[in-house]
Amino acid sequence: MLYLALFVALIVIILTASWSSVHRISEGDLEILLVLGEERQILEPGLYITPPFVSETYPIDFQTMQYETGHGRRSIPSELRDEAEMIAADQAKTAEARS
Repeated sequence: MLYLALFVALIVIILTASWSSVHRISEGDLEILLVLGEERQILEPGLYITPPFVSETYPIDFQTMQYETGHGRRSIPSELRDEAEMIAADQAKTAEARS
C-alpha cells in the first residue's frame, strides 16, 4: 500500500511539473523569461517548455520595451533589447501585411 501511495505521489509531482513548464505565447505577443529572477530569453509566439517552479514569464510592452512584475516595471536588459526590438518589428510587419 505504501508503494502505491508513493507511486501516486510521484505521478502527481511529475504531472504538476509538466503542466507548470508548458507555456504558450499568443500571436502578436512577446514575453520575457526569467529563471530564478534573471532575465534569460525573449519568447516569441509559440509553445515553450520552461524550467518548472523556478521560472516566470511576463508580457513585454512594445512601446517602452519594459515588463511588469509584482515588484514594479523593469526595462529589458541591453543584451536582450535588440532581439526584442527585432521581433517586435517583424510582428508589426506581419500584422500590417495581413491587413
